[in-house]
Amino acid sequence: AEAIAYLEGDDAAALVTKARKASARDDESDAAPVLDHLFADLSNEQAVCLAQAFASHSLLANIGEDVAGRRRHAEAAALPGDERPRTLVDAVAALKAGGKSDADIARIFAAMNVVPVLTAHPTEVRRRSMVDRETEISRLMALRRHHLPADLESDIRERLFREIALMWRTRLYRPERITVKDEIRNALSIVRTSILPAIIDLYGDWTAQIAHNAELAPLLKMGSWLGGDRDGHPGVNGDTLKLALSSQSRVILDWYAGEVRKLWSNLAISTAYTPVSDELMALAGQAKDPSVHRIDEPYRLALELVFDRLTAVSQKLTGQPVAYANGATDVEPYAHPDGFVADLSIVIDSLARNGGERLVGTSLRTLVEVAKACGFHLMSLDLRQNADVHERTLHELFQRAGTGVRYLELPEEDRCKVLIEELSHQRPLVSPFTAYGEETRRELATMEAAAQAVRDYGHGCLGAYVISKSATLSDILEPLVLLKQVGLVWGGAAPRSSVKISPLFETIEDLEQGPRVLRQWLELPISRTILGDKPVQEIM
Repeated sequence: AEAIAYLEGDDAAALVTKARKASARDDESDAAPVLDHLFADLSNEQAVCLAQAFASHSLLANIGEDVAGRRRHAEAAALPGDERPRTLVDAVAALKAGGKSDADIARIFAAMNVVPVLTAHPTEVRRRSMVDRETEISRLMALRRHHLPADLESDIRERLFREIALMWRTRLYRPERITVKDEIRNALSIVRTSILPAIIDLYGDWTAQIAHNAELAPLLKMGSWLGGDRDGHPGVNGDTLKLALSSQSRVILDWYAGEVRKLWSNLAISTAYTPVSDELMALAGQAKDPSVHRIDEPYRLALELVFDRLTAVSQKLTGQPVAYANGATDVEPYAHPDGFVADLSIVIDSLARNGGERLVGTSLRTLVEVAKACGFHLMSLDLRQNADVHERTLHELFQRAGTGVRYLELPEEDRCKVLIEELSHQRPLVSPFTAYGEETRRELATMEAAAQAVRDYGHGCLGAYVISKSATLSDILEPLVLLKQVGLVWGGAAPRSSVKISPLFETIEDLEQGPRVLRQWLELPISRTILGDKPVQEIM
């Protein structure tokens, strides 16, 4: 109300207050006549003001509920005598109290796989400017829970007023549907400011309180459909897949670079005062730092090399150097995130062997654990397509290859026989000398982009291949045959796949048939080799 009075005048604020109080009455029969009378003679400007006020009030109420919920959670966790495990750290303590060893807990972690997935919402029209306002309002409201001096309380109140006033003057929604590029950019803004910091904090806590006795498996990772969900979205293709992964890569590589820079700044440790490992000296010897002032600072030299190699990775994957870099570099990029982790492990080992591990706290180990979980891709990208598109694509491939197979005319049993036969050898259906229809070209281009992504980022960059409208066994086999055309599935007597296949049963009828379809699939001998070393079949 204060912001409305300031921006729109006292009459507008009074109108909004009157409408809000009337609509908040417990008895709807009492509220209706008051509101009817209030709304009867509204001008267009007053109606717009009321609509905007109630929309803004709803947003602020949701923010307030979130802040209050976090406060209640923190207060409950601090209650004395409450020994219920509320965090992973608590759960580990409970397991140890129950007699579980570090090896037992390590095995439990190795079997865990938690992957929150960001999904695409093409109808989302909320603007990033509004998201930024809401984020800052939430932060300021959280600060007000503390007992603050009067001057600080007054400052926070004024900043809250300013943010709410800015929100009032900012258009709430986009006038047009956003593009896939917009979706990716908006989602990564939230990931960068909220989700990634939360994951880093979690790994920091786990590293400090759990992983001191055993290696911590990367049990929490992130996933996304943004740029990979093609079902019903013609704007999603191989180009958006490339854009999503390169944009994600930039976010995580910039964070790695920032952490390495902090470590470089802190670890000005001289060999005149402490020994270092031979492995660290060898790593430092590869650095291209020309400064004579750092020849006795091997940790800095090693971290300079790590930073330069991250810059080279960013140049390769995103076309740009990482944040904090002075420019391009000609050093060899890491071929795989494992190389990055290995170099950091050399630094950790040298510090640990020479009494210096506490000099960097848990920041270095946390960096390693996040690198294991996020690699150079940040989030694994799920691919999704409708089973009908797979059928049409395969029909054209069989026709153009001259096989005589009219796939769309085959009954289900014969379709499965044809598909299993295709998976039994490595011979492709696709030829670079054959012209295909637009839909088939688009599908093949997307799958080739996925194969190139695996070559660039490693197998972890792709999550599940989700098959919408799954209803039969052939729906599960079809994408495997298509992925074979780009080398993501290897045919033979024991075919293998580098991508998880995930059937999505959507209708009531398909859900009812789901157990039968999965039983057919899992009873096939080839399912064992395709599922790989961890034979877990994901379904949706």
